[in-house]
Formats: sequence, structure tokens, C-alpha cells
Amino acid sequence: MSNCDVTVQVADDLGKVEIVDGAFRVVASGFGSLRHALAPGLYKARASAGGAHNETLFAVERASSALVIPLDAPRFATPVPLANTAASPPYQQQAVTDATAGPGADQGLGQGGGLLLCVRDPSDAHLRQQQATSDRQDNYRRSFDGFRLFSADDNLLLDIDSAAWRDPAHGMLLLHLELRPDYYILSYKPQGMEAVDIPLPVFKGWRSQLFLCIDLPRELETPGRADLAERALLLTPQAVPFNPGDRELRLTELARHALIDSRDAGVPAQLRNQLRKRNVNPMLGLLGAHLLLAEAQPDRMLLRDLADTLENRLGPDFPDLVALRIGLARLDDKTPALPAAISRPPLLRASWNLFVDHPALLAPGSLAHQTASQLVPCGPWFAWHPNVPVIRLMPPGELAKAHPASHLYYRLSTYIDLTGQRRRAAPKAPAPRDPDDARASRAMILQLAEQLAGRIGFNRLKAHAAGREWLAALSSVQKAFLPVLQLIHMQTEQGGDFTLDELMQLQRQLGVPLPVFRECVEDMLQKSGRLEATLTATGRLKDG
Repeated sequence: MSNCDVTVQVADDLGKVEIVDGAFRVVASGFGSLRHALAPGLYKARASAGGAHNETLFAVERASSALVIPLDAPRFATPVPLANTAASPPYQQQAVTDATAGPGADQGLGQGGGLLLCVRDPSDAHLRQQQATSDRQDNYRRSFDGFRLFSADDNLLLDIDSAAWRDPAHGMLLLHLELRPDYYILSYKPQGMEAVDIPLPVFKGWRSQLFLCIDLPRELETPGRADLAERALLLTPQAVPFNPGDRELRLTELARHALIDSRDAGVPAQLRNQLRKRNVNPMLGLLGAHLLLAEAQPDRMLLRDLADTLENRLGPDFPDLVALRIGLARLDDKTPALPAAISRPPLLRASWNLFVDHPALLAPGSLAHQTASQLVPCGPWFAWHPNVPVIRLMPPGELAKAHPASHLYYRLSTYIDLTGQRRRAAPKAPAPRDPDDARASRAMILQLAEQLAGRIGFNRLKAHAAGREWLAALSSVQKAFLPVLQLIHMQTEQGGDFTLDELMQLQRQLGVPLPVFRECVEDMLQKSGRLEATLTATGRLKDG
């Protein structure tokens, strides 16, 4: 019995390709296209990209010598109105192309770089709202509100709600600006919600293009919200209009999806070849670099060449590039050559995670240092809550006087992650660079767990006004730490232990450098001391 030469070809030559046999076994896999010899039988060809799938059944007959199985490109979801993607109508594609066909608006913010903000509705709500009541039409219009542009030193530059072009009939907000190349912050604060800030750098000769989709309630009974976690940031030469059919933009979006989906194994040849080019798009380069670092056997030579290419485009001190150098040095078990300090946070959360073991990089008082205790989960991107009071270290003498050493030096028998689940056999964390700092943090954590979970009780935090005010004053990292404190208290009550290694695991799970983690714990200890005193004075600690 002779086999048949079968070729499966995806229309855009991008995406994972698989052939599945009649017993539901994957008999061959590749990327973009796949050629394989198959015995007669019934098979399925399947293409996957960005969480979307296309598949078709085909039969290999006994007399067949060669077959070509074409597959349409999977129409994956993306906030970028690219051709052949899900929920990307042609009129939205054309609107972005038209908006970028000429120079951006001059808002007195300088020249040399560009910024495009596109906020769009991927649903049919923009059609439905035209027949809705006036209050629901107003809810729809307000779904696009809440955006402001700040400088890195927190000066308001532009109220985007007033400056942007809006088209509710087609579900879009667009803003195309000329800007001086610099590091900017986009702040998003919808009505009734806490503000979230995201980094938005602009580079000389490039247009930074930020794309967001709006999540809307079906009946428009309330305004929708922009999905910051699923945002896309693309870089395009400033003079080039947006092209919805651009292959490199599509590949960049697939790289973003791959960074989110940890199940993706390996960097496909098409992406690897693109990363080797000296003119690789900087955003594709950054995303691709983190995909390379995550491989079981990273290509060190390609990573070094890519880092050099990105340095020429972004500058040697750009935070994400510094993170890439750290990742490369870690692969070679070497100490990285680093700048004196980083003052601004990176674009990607994966870049930030590489900074965690190098706290000295965060310049004291800088934006990077301030955001360390205010992180917001935001998919693959870095984001933070603004306007949270900066946590400051107490002088050592004052700390020792206010908080004498705790007697709670028990042992915690299990590793605790941020989901509140207990894991055994966690990977060993790197040893702390400052053991005294780690030991001081450990003592304060045990003291804090005893105070909050033991003497005060977590049930009182929301039951009384003083507790609710205490919770509201916490940073996002401190709030994420609360469930862990309860578990630590439970373990210590059972005679368990809380070791330095487990402290380092916890600190890395929170994603903050150890000195910042210590500041967070120290600040909580001060606040909880005042809370305990208030509850004691009012007799609340006697309540059930």
C-alpha cells in the first residue's frame, strides 16, 4: 500500500497546522504549511492562530498520489482592525487607514514621532444603540470616555475625551497626534472605577499605535469598559499609513497571543526568520525575544543579535531592552552589564519580572520605583494604579522602637501562591541578595499575620468603617498579599514554618523586588498597628 503525499497550506502561511487521523491522533504538525506522507484513510486538517481554528475533513484514496488541502487563515480576535480577523469590519479598517494617511494633529506637544489611539466596538452594539432609548445611547457614547495623556513626570498633556474624533454610528474613537519622542503615560479612568495607567513610549520616526476594544453589556444598561489586558501596541514608520493587510502587523499580533498562551511551544520558523532581519519591527522584536527566552533551549546567538538590533532602534536604556540583557545574562549564568538605574517601567510584564531580582535598578523615587507596589494584572502588559501614596521606609531605629521582634518564628510547611492554594515541592527561589533585609521582612510578615488574622480578624476588616478605610488605603500589591497572610497564620497556628526560601517564592509571585516588598509589609504593619489601636479604643475587638 503506497502512501499519498499530502500538503496542507494555510492561506496566510501563518498559524499552527496539524493533521489528525481517524483515531483522533495528531500524526503531523507544523507552522504555515505542512507536508506529510499519509496512508489511505479519513483525516482532518486543522489550522490554529491566536486562539481561533479552521479545519476540514479530507480522504486519502488508495489511488491518490498527491493532495493539496487549502485552509483559510484562522480569523482570530484582535483589537487591531486587521483584514481576515474576527469582528473587524471593513469600515473600521478604512477609518484607521484614512486617519493615518496624513500627518497627525498638532496639539502643541512637539514633533518627531506619532501616536495613534484607536478604541473600537467589535460587536454590533453600534448598530443596536441607534434604535435604543436616549439613556442607552448615552451609555454607549460614555463607553469611550476616560482617557488622558500624561508626561512621565505626571503632567497632564491632553484630555483625549475632548480631543479625539468620535463616530458612535460606527463604534470608534480615533486620535492621531504628532508628538515629541518621549515616554508618555496613558491614564484610563472610566466613571466610578479606579484609574489604571499604562506606559506609552513614542520613538523618533515611528508612530506608536495603541488599539483597544470596548466590552459592552448586551442591553447597554450601563457604559462599557475598555479591555486594557487585551490591548495591542504596534509600531509603524511614521510616514506609512495603517495597512489592515500588513503581514508583519499580523505576525506581531500572533506573537502577542503566543506570549499569553503558555501552551505554545517553540518559536515557529516564520517568526524566527523575521527576528533575524536587521529591520525587524521593534514591537515584534520585543515580543519575539520573550518567546525565545521561554524556549527550553533558547537560541542565544539570535537573542544577542536581536538585542543589538533593538538597541539601535529603541536605545540602550529602554527598560524592555535592559530586561532582555538580563535574560541573556541569566542564560549564560553571568552578571549582566546594567545601567546605573531605570527610572521608568517597561511595556511588558515579562520584562518587569526580569527586574525583580535586580532591585537596585529601580531609581529611588522614580516612576519605576513607585509603580512597583501598585501593579495591576493586565495580561502580558505592564500597568499600575496611579495616585496611591508612595510607601516609604521607616528609619531602622524608629521601626525597632515601634515594632519589637515578634515571637512568631514557626515553620510554614507548604509553599503558598497568590491564588490561595498550597503547593508542595515549589522550585527553589534565588537566595536573597540582602539576607538581613529578607530576615527583617520575614519577621514583619509573621508579626503582621498574627496581628491581622489573629488579634484583629479578617472578618472585622469589612464589618467596621475603620477596617474598610484601612483596606481602601492599601496598594494593589498589599491587597493581593492579604489572603496569603491568612494562610501563613493558619500554618503557624498548626506549628508550621515560614522560611526565607518561601519568603523569596512569595516575593517573586507578587512580582516586586525585595526592598519594595519590605516597604509594602512595613507600611502595612504601621497601618495595622493604628487600626488595632482604633478598634481597641472603640471596643470593636470584643465584637464577634
